[in-house]
Amino acid sequence: LKDQLLAVNGGKRADFVLETSGSTQYVEDCLDYVEKMGVFSMVAFYDRPLNNFNLDDMIFAKITLRGASGSQQYMPMALDLLNRGKIHLMPLLTQEVDFADVRTVMDAYRACAAQRIKMLVRIGGENVGDTL
Repeated sequence: LKDQLLAVNGGKRADFVLETSGSTQYVEDCLDYVEKMGVFSMVAFYDRPLNNFNLDDMIFAKITLRGASGSQQYMPMALDLLNRGKIHLMPLLTQEVDFADVRTVMDAYRACAAQRIKMLVRIGGENVGDTL
């Protein structure tokens, strides 16, 4: 991922990294993606404490660490980015299910919880498809 980031960003790391997976391993890796004086924001919930997060790397690079939970104040900005096609959420989803199938699917979800999959539940039967 770091090589791809550098290739598409002119050899520069990202000014802003948003970690949404809930994987502590990804959090530990994310400092490699943040440019000096950049911002690293974490918005997921994590199932265990970090063990290998190097605070000195963050401090020497003057990286701002920001924790955030869902907030309505970000909704207009997120919707604007979605509408303009600046962000695409479908790659984050591993599964789409109808509301009627939730009970059946939840058993499978619990069995794969370690993979931290993202599931979209359709209410009303509409397919989200390319709208995300």
